[in-house]
Amino acid sequence: MAERLGAPGAAGYAAAALVKLDRPEQAIEAFEGSGATSPGRAPLLDYYHALACYEARLYVRADRLLAGVGARSGPRIAGQAARVRADIAKALAAEPGRDVVDWYVARCDALAAGDRPVLARAFCEEALAVAGRRADRHGAAEARERLSRLRPVAQGGP
Repeated sequence: MAERLGAPGAAGYAAAALVKLDRPEQAIEAFEGSGATSPGRAPLLDYYHALACYEARLYVRADRLLAGVGARSGPRIAGQAARVRADIAKALAAEPGRDVVDWYVARCDALAAGDRPVLARAFCEEALAVAGRRADRHGAAEARERLSRLRPVAQGGP
């Protein structure tokens, strides 16, 4: 309701509520597609945005968001962010398999076909980041090509 009435910051808190409701993909769309991402916003919102990304398997994106949370937040959130970052570091420690990159590209394609461009872009960007962690860069060209066909996210994004 606050969002509909134009309350500043309401979109970010609505997106955080979607994370708590275990709807990470919808939360990502809300954070990135509605202008809920903005420089200097509350670190708690960046933390919830990162959790949504983590739960959706967008690990590189989640890590990027969490990197800026610790120094700007209180000790509880900073500690939780550090724990999630440690989990992400373990998940990203080894070179990803070709099947992992292919999964992200396929997810991007499915979301683009389902007219969910904000989420499709997030998965394409993750595919590109994951492909960049491979020695042979498998899937990078495909991810770049898909990204070039998606319309830009109007507001925000990490």
